[in-house]
Amino acid sequence: MADEVKIAVYENGELSVPVKGGNCDEAVLALPLDRLLVKVVKVPEAVREDICGFLTDIFKKISPYPDESIKVSYETVRETEDGPVVLAAALPEGSTDDIAETLDQAGLNVTRVDSLALGVLRVAWSRLGIASDTSRRVVLIAGNSCVSLFVLDGDCPAVVRAVSNGSDLKREIMLSLVEADSFAGPAELREIIVLGDGLDCSGIELAPARTIDASSLDPLAGIAERA
Repeated sequence: MADEVKIAVYENGELSVPVKGGNCDEAVLALPLDRLLVKVVKVPEAVREDICGFLTDIFKKISPYPDESIKVSYETVRETEDGPVVLAAALPEGSTDDIAETLDQAGLNVTRVDSLALGVLRVAWSRLGIASDTSRRVVLIAGNSCVSLFVLDGDCPAVVRAVSNGSDLKREIMLSLVEADSFAGPAELREIIVLGDGLDCSGIELAPARTIDASSLDPLAGIAERA
């Protein structure tokens, strides 16, 4: 929990350690979604004992730095007969030049990487409302560097993407829905949910939209849940 783990946040070129739990130098590194490779993956039952190795191979194929080491973290979001479905995040070493020196100066050893947007989503979960397994929803979270876009099928993510600020949100949602169809099968989009301020969905018109006040939500509490 939050008083047992150190959480370091790197955002806008600055490192902070707002959660100083723990007496060692180990820390969870929380980043904006666009600093990470993030993917929802169906893991075959046969590789359950080495999920990290399986994910590492997948991420190295899509990493801009395939020959360098990569730190992978994951959480299981659904169990199926064929194996677990996991939400995985990876940070290639080659993309951390601006972070590594700062972490060294702070004397921190990163044991896990996580996304600030995922922290918001976890603590906001109860506010999203109950959805059936066949109910597809899009959740949008505005950030300083990107919009975090989640396609949820019931309570399970099907797609997670970082969308550049200023992008055509309707187009990006449609592309994400095509990806969700490929991953989990076709389903009707029932709702678009905006967590927090800063996004106008009035012109998207793909599904009914609502905004949830996120001003009281602490993303670090959501990150601490996974620590």
